[in-house]
Amino acid sequence: MSALTDALNYVLDRHTAINPDFASNLLPGLPREKIIEMMKPIVDRAPEELIDLYEWHNGSSFYYCFLPCFEFKPLEHAIEMGINGYHRNNDNWLPIMDCNGDAQLIMMFGENPDTIPIYCRDLECGIYEQCFNSLTTMIQTIAACFDENLYWCDEAQRRIQGRNYDRYCQIHKQYNPNSDLLHKMFFED
Repeated sequence: MSALTDALNYVLDRHTAINPDFASNLLPGLPREKIIEMMKPIVDRAPEELIDLYEWHNGSSFYYCFLPCFEFKPLEHAIEMGINGYHRNNDNWLPIMDCNGDAQLIMMFGENPDTIPIYCRDLECGIYEQCFNSLTTMIQTIAACFDENLYWCDEAQRRIQGRNYDRYCQIHKQYNPNSDLLHKMFFED
């Protein structure tokens, strides 16, 4: 198992402890060969992190947030959004998580297919900022935030919320020393 898969399973366990229905809304993972084939319009060689993510689960079937405000998109929807959506002129981007159509977390494929940074794009103002060094460090950051009870589930049990932005910033920098922070709007304090 990879560090990413370990962190994903840990986060899933934490989500399920907060909201037992969460796991039932995750779609079954895809076979490696299918992921590689589906990614051909976007990138020549699908990165291992992306393959690990979508082998694990293929997004969520309903609006359940995987981290504060962001829904985990099924691969086919992410590819469609990447090819036909806001990224028409940037075919090396893949929006893997979406926040009500206002912001997206995007994998940017570059020269090094083994290290794929995660960018946050504010769709209203078009700003891109690297917010995680990689998919693995993003999920490790989420896991550490669960460890410290910085994430909780709202009353509808569908949406993970964040609290204690200052502590989140410290955790984020521990895992992502070269990346910007997620905006404070994703936290309650």
